[in-house]
Amino acid sequence: MRKGIALVATIISILLFGITVKQYYVAGTPLRMRETDHGLFIIDSLNGSIYFIHGEQQKVIDDFSFPVWVDTLGNYLYVTDVKGECVYKVSLASFSIVEKVSIKRPEMIKVYNGKIYVSSRNEIYELSKDLKVLRKWQFCASSVYFYFYGDYLLYMNYWKAKKCPDVTVINLKNGNVVKDLYLGFERPLRFLPIYDKWIFLDYKTGKIVFMRNFHVVKRINISPYSYDIVYYKSKIVVSNLFEKSLYIIDPVSYKVSKMPWNCEVGDMEVFNDCLFLSCIFDNNVFGMNNWNLIWKIPCKYPIMVTKSNEGVYMLCGDEGKVKFIDVGGKIANEGG
Repeated sequence: MRKGIALVATIISILLFGITVKQYYVAGTPLRMRETDHGLFIIDSLNGSIYFIHGEQQKVIDDFSFPVWVDTLGNYLYVTDVKGECVYKVSLASFSIVEKVSIKRPEMIKVYNGKIYVSSRNEIYELSKDLKVLRKWQFCASSVYFYFYGDYLLYMNYWKAKKCPDVTVINLKNGNVVKDLYLGFERPLRFLPIYDKWIFLDYKTGKIVFMRNFHVVKRINISPYSYDIVYYKSKIVVSNLFEKSLYIIDPVSYKVSKMPWNCEVGDMEVFNDCLFLSCIFDNNVFGMNNWNLIWKIPCKYPIMVTKSNEGVYMLCGDEGKVKFIDVGGKIANEGG
């Protein structure tokens, strides 16, 4: 079940632009990562392996066909395996599979309020911690993406036809559909709640909709292929995979400004006063503080950026590395 720890090399600490960066070497071709209360899990779908890093502890679980996503509940790791068409329960004490349930093409998995939720084609499964199917919902379009807010599950009908709603809202208390939201989207992708508003982003068109109590209060059009959306310094920041700029939106006045950038930005993450920008084609991750560039870290094909309680992880796909930026304290304002 477990390969030698040598597959994940020794941690190297370096000082770069006034911050500490640790490098974890990962064998294979890592495609995703997931930070949990138990530590960081790095998913190598092509080689069927999941790497685990927590402080000095490093493990490898390699009995999967094509793992795509993970989450934790209690002392267990839950894994979706597309080719194996299973959801696995893995003990974090022994790092061995203890249970599994068959689900066709399971993809995204999320733990919420003690239950496990899995997307599969055009369905969402609700599972118990012992992988018993509790409920299942079917939607009009296939999608990987779903979110939670309070007692609601929000399913993004990504591969939708024209008559299909963009978002379907489920009440988790009774399992019923609360509302089908028709927003004029083509590929609904992101959901961000702030204040008393819900914000939805369409990837293909760049349309953004602000809602309050299921009613549209504002529509904004920015560039197509807008990818990620975060809340930073009382503003909404939107990245774009095909345009070298960031869009800054005031969530109260709805004023839109455009910040030129030197690369296309994919993933973004906010930690304390810093905004992290992943530039896939530029092979760098940038750090901003109060809207000023303070440093950049080279990272070949930075697929993902995610944060923990102590700092931010960058997954550098073409390097087979995960780089950890220690920003638990104040980051020195040095150029990069």
